[in-house]
Amino acid sequence: MSTFKAAFKAFSFNKISDIFFFFFILLVYNLFFTFDILTILNSNKIFLFKKFYFLFFFCNYNDLVFMFLILCSFVKSAQIGFHFWLPDSMEAPVPASSLIHSATLVSAGVFLLLRFNIFLETSIVLVSIVGFFGSTTALYGAVVSAHQIDTKKILAYSTISHCGFLMVLIVSFRVEFLLLYLYVHGFFKASIFMCVGNINRFSQNNQDIRRMGLFVKHLIFEFFFCFIGLINLCGLPFSFGFFIKHYLFLSFELNYLIFLFIFFNCLIAAFFGLLYSYKILYNVFFDFKKFFKNLIIFNLSFKSKFFSNSNYSAILSIMLIFFLSFFVNFFLFFVFLYDTNIFDFFDFYLVKFFCFFFNFFFFNFFFFNYFFLLFFFIIFFYY
Repeated sequence: MSTFKAAFKAFSFNKISDIFFFFFILLVYNLFFTFDILTILNSNKIFLFKKFYFLFFFCNYNDLVFMFLILCSFVKSAQIGFHFWLPDSMEAPVPASSLIHSATLVSAGVFLLLRFNIFLETSIVLVSIVGFFGSTTALYGAVVSAHQIDTKKILAYSTISHCGFLMVLIVSFRVEFLLLYLYVHGFFKASIFMCVGNINRFSQNNQDIRRMGLFVKHLIFEFFFCFIGLINLCGLPFSFGFFIKHYLFLSFELNYLIFLFIFFNCLIAAFFGLLYSYKILYNVFFDFKKFFKNLIIFNLSFKSKFFSNSNYSAILSIMLIFFLSFFVNFFLFFVFLYDTNIFDFFDFYLVKFFCFFFNFFFFNFFFFNYFFLLFFFIIFFYY
């Protein structure tokens, strides 16, 4: 019954997003009189600023068109406020979950915004809205994932967090970084889902990490592939995710307070990404105390078959996804970032980070005075 409710919730949310997309198509046709995307992208954008009267307010077509577009993409990509369907859809089998949560459904909204980014380029307000929701989603998903005890729920909220990072990359208008992030997240998250499916099967369909531990002795292949996938997703140095996340931070133009808020939200979300990656690795593969305690509590008869090992077909499928992900990501990094090395990256990152803080805290007098006013206000109430 719970599976039926989860399926109905996912179906309902996606049909609502399809309704928003239908109204978006009608408005675009009313403006450009065509359904051809290339014609729309190359046409004159002056029609987007036509004013009309709507619900006692004057607004332009660009705001209304983008409102339906952003609602459709937010529902499909599980942004905060529209994310309720995604954790419940983890009731599906592992192959279906890996397909939905890594490559197809959650990436549809991101690709939709990327395809029609001409409506986003016309207003700094629209850019701020998408960046605000994306960074808040990244932070929310990472924090909630760090507090989950269900293996599938950890990966579900991790997907929500990464969808927030993808939305932030859209407002940076760096298409190559967005495509790299889509491929890195899609391939490695799919391999992690398959590893978690083998882990749950090994522990007799148990998904609680409190009833796991020391699985590295029995699931060495799953540990290796899960470890490589997690360090790529959380962005440890010299991994694919490391370059993508830090190029995300480099793409910010920190001239407005809203972009500073987005920057620090993404920074904290990246830190919590390390926490839930460590949590799932340690509790599943290395916590020997829980392993022996659970062996006594949940197997009082000491039967010989308490666990069931993975079969070779499951390991082979994980290996194929894993090596395919490395091949595709190496090729894409060579195409987009062929003239970049690690030393140029670190030099540029450190110089920009230092210059931003020096400029913001020493030359922005409004923020400087506001900081001291807040400081004396706290001291006054403390005493």
